[in-house]
Amino acid sequence: MKRFILLLVLFPLGLLAQVKIKGRVVNGIDNTPLVSASVFLSNATVGDKTDEQGRFTLNNVKSGQYDLVVTIVGFEGYKKTVMVTNDAIALGDIKLLPKTIALSEVKIRPNFNREKYFNEFKKEFLGTSDLARQTIIINPDVVNIDYDPETKMLTADSGPDYIELENKALGYKVKYYLKTCIVNYKNRRVFYEGTALYEEMEGTPRQQSKWRKKRNAVYKGSPMQFFRDLVANKLNDDFIIVRSDRRLKPGQKIYVVAQDTASAYTFAKRTKMPGIYMLTNNIPLYIWYTAVTFDKNGAPVWREPGENVGKIELLQPNAFFDDNGVLLNPESVLFNYRWGTLRVGDQLPIDFVPTEEK
Repeated sequence: MKRFILLLVLFPLGLLAQVKIKGRVVNGIDNTPLVSASVFLSNATVGDKTDEQGRFTLNNVKSGQYDLVVTIVGFEGYKKTVMVTNDAIALGDIKLLPKTIALSEVKIRPNFNREKYFNEFKKEFLGTSDLARQTIIINPDVVNIDYDPETKMLTADSGPDYIELENKALGYKVKYYLKTCIVNYKNRRVFYEGTALYEEMEGTPRQQSKWRKKRNAVYKGSPMQFFRDLVANKLNDDFIIVRSDRRLKPGQKIYVVAQDTASAYTFAKRTKMPGIYMLTNNIPLYIWYTAVTFDKNGAPVWREPGENVGKIELLQPNAFFDDNGVLLNPESVLFNYRWGTLRVGDQLPIDFVPTEEK
C-alpha cells in the first residue's frame, strides 16, 4: 500500500525562553499613575498589580503570542497582543480612559427559567468531564444569560465582572472575563470568547503531587501537545496523523501522514511572523495519540493501542498557532472526537509545561 510521507519544516522551539514584560498604567486624561491595576497575560499564569507609580513587571514569560490584559475598577479595559521571543519587552505607558456608564437594554423573556439555562450554560462552558464536574463557579450571579426561542440560541457573558472558578481536579483558581458565549442548538456548535488568569491553588505536598500528575495526564494527547509537537518536529513520538476525506472504519486502508521524507502533501508551514505557524490542509486530519515506531517500509508499528483523540477540519483557508501550541483564530477550526468535547474545565494555562514526577 502506498503511503504519503510528509517532512515538516523544522521549527525553532522557543518554549524555554523566559523574558520580562514591563510597562506603566496611567489615566488617559491626566497621565496620573493608576495603582493596583491588574495586568496579566490571558489564559496564562503570569500577572502583576501596578505599584504607586503605576509600574508593573511580568516575569518568566515563555515565548509565544499572548493577549496582555489590563483592568481596574472605573476604567475601560485594555487588551494588546504581544509576541514574546527572546528579548525583554518595554511597553511604555498604557493609557486607560475612565469608563462611561450606559444603560443596557433589558430583555424580558416570558417564563424565563434562569436556573435551567444557567445549568445549560455551565455544561457547555465548563464541560461534562470528570474534571469539569470538579470545577466550581464561585460567583454565578455575575453571569448574564439569555435564551432566544426563535433562533434557539443561548447567549451569556459576565458583564464588567470576572467569573471566579475553582478547578479542584487540576488545582487552579481562574478569573475568567467572559466576553461572550453562544450555544447554537440548531447546529450544536458552541463558541466562547474571553480572557482568563490562572493561579495555582495552595495545597499539601500530596495534593500538589496529585495535581501535577493530573495536569500531565490532561496534557497528553491534547491539542496543545499536538501543536507543540508539530512546532518541535517530533509528532512521531506521540501521534499518528491520518489524512482522509471520510470517517475511518475498523480495518480501513489509510494514508498515513508522517514526517519522514519530503512530500507535496504538506499541511503546516511557518509564516513570515516570528513564532507563528499555520495549518493549510483543507482535507480532514484524524489524529491518533499513541507511542509509535515505523518499520523499514514506513508503516506504523503500534507500541500500544492508540486513541482517536481528534479530527481537524478547517472552516477558513488557514488556521494559525504559536510556539505555545495555542490556536490564534480558534473560530477557523472545527474539532471532533475527544478534542471536540474539551471546555474550560478541561483546559490548562497556555504557559503550562509538563513536569517529570519523581
